[in-house]
Amino acid sequence: MEAEAVSDISSEGMRRFVRHLCVLSKRHEQRERARQGLDMQLRKVKEITLTQKPRKWLIEQELRELERKISIAIENERRLVGMGHADSNLIRQLRDETFRLQYELRNSEVMRREEVEKNREIISDLVNSIADLREKISSLAEREERIRAIEKKLKKESRAKRR
Repeated sequence: MEAEAVSDISSEGMRRFVRHLCVLSKRHEQRERARQGLDMQLRKVKEITLTQKPRKWLIEQELRELERKISIAIENERRLVGMGHADSNLIRQLRDETFRLQYELRNSEVMRREEVEKNREIISDLVNSIADLREKISSLAEREERIRAIEKKLKKESRAKRR
């Protein structure tokens, strides 16, 4: 069940990453277009003001257009900075999740090692017990053989006395 949760997080994370990458790419493109528009408008304003007889209404019109393009460029920059904050929050969350998973992995490895060591001790004790039991069985079998040999000998002697 936990493996399913990890794969779900992984696929969801990948979808979020790709979506985020597309949005970021689009906003970066918008920022670049806004910068280019701003540069073009600045050149226009410079050309108009450097002419020998600049017309006031034309200068005012171009300055208003320059202000508008500056606002657009600032808005695009603000969006990208906002994405940076979202990125850092996402990165922090992913880093925290990674640390948590690493901690759980270390704990499970320690627990597994402890269990393996405990099982080795149990196996060692069982092997020793089996060896002791075999030794006892062997000594009992030898004892049984001696008892049978003695009984056989006694039967022989009793038969010999009866005759």
